[in-house]
Amino acid sequence: MVFDCHAHIASSMALPLQWYNGWRNNMINSLPGDPTEIEKKYLNQIFQFLSHDEDCSHLLRQMDEAGIDKTILLIVDFGVAYPDLPFTLEELCLLHKKVLESAPGRFKVFAGVDPRRGSAGLELFIRCVTEWGFSGLKLYPPCGFSPSDPILYPFYEICADQSLPVLTHIGPSTPSLRAKFAAPIEVDEAAWRFPMVNFIMAHGAITFSYECGLLASHRNNIFMDISGFQPLSNEKFEIILKELLEKGLQKKILFGTDWPIHFFSGSQKNAVNKMIRLRDKGVLSQADWENIMYKNIERLLK
Repeated sequence: MVFDCHAHIASSMALPLQWYNGWRNNMINSLPGDPTEIEKKYLNQIFQFLSHDEDCSHLLRQMDEAGIDKTILLIVDFGVAYPDLPFTLEELCLLHKKVLESAPGRFKVFAGVDPRRGSAGLELFIRCVTEWGFSGLKLYPPCGFSPSDPILYPFYEICADQSLPVLTHIGPSTPSLRAKFAAPIEVDEAAWRFPMVNFIMAHGAITFSYECGLLASHRNNIFMDISGFQPLSNEKFEIILKELLEKGLQKKILFGTDWPIHFFSGSQKNAVNKMIRLRDKGVLSQADWENIMYKNIERLLK
């Protein structure tokens, strides 16, 4: 069993142009020299791909090739940070509802709501989890809010009542957004106030891995995923995982890929193979493998 806890629909609705442009520019700036025409063309092809898999048919093929049984699709609410988007948050949620219904048993969905939407956002979240079968809450603090802001408390009360996990982004995002509220410590107040809610720090095992590991060791209801690990060298990734395992965090780490963001580093099969390599090498025991690859997220989903 393999359960990917962190993915997105490859669509300009899920990953809008305003977000993509900054991400693309960061990639260009990371190149050792000026990008060639071939590299520019490749980056444009990436965006085209990011915009044309709204039914997740390509993702499903990738999952089958990789042996990924289930995937959580995360909704990011960019609507407050980017107010000129040509679609509503409800339309974005309905797109995910359609995908969820089209492939029974393959997907879960976490509803994403910017809490600054007020009562309308809360009502939409309630509809998502009580009527449309969504399984958790996705937060994106780089849009401009802290995961411990009291405006989120009504959402957390619903999550506590319904036993729903909260997955919140950790670390910098695109340059058009801020990293201020995406530091690991921003999660601590919320986790302290709502001990019955499980918080997953997205990218936490890779970004700020030391700080996230300390929080996960300190609080029973804080977890972290490994999404974004694909660009790391095998050696660097192995060092990070070893340090986390030495802290006894085998039941706090979740497998995630952040599809389609890192597919330029390889297919979904390549991502799973990177984990298989660590298991075959003995870095991960069979029990570690099972916990990280599916058991930990299944426990959180109850």
